[in-house]
Amino acid sequence: MKEAGSRRRRTAGGSARSRRVSKCPRCGSVEVLPIEYGYPGPEMIAAAERGKIHLGGCCVSERDPTLKCNACGKEFGRPGGSSP
Repeated sequence: MKEAGSRRRRTAGGSARSRRVSKCPRCGSVEVLPIEYGYPGPEMIAAAERGKIHLGGCCVSERDPTLKCNACGKEFGRPGGSSP
């Protein structure tokens, strides 16, 4: 049974997983994608080109945002679930 505020999402491997739908704190849009960090290989580049993820770069810190709004460009969210 799905929780309120979550939806099923297909992962790159094709399996379904539950993911909480995030809302942008600036504009309220639900068109929010995860930001992936690290040197992108072919699979990450393809996912970014398909609009499934945003590329965050190779330099990673504990304070990097984890989500980006497609509507307004706001980057938000922190590892562990806190949002600024």
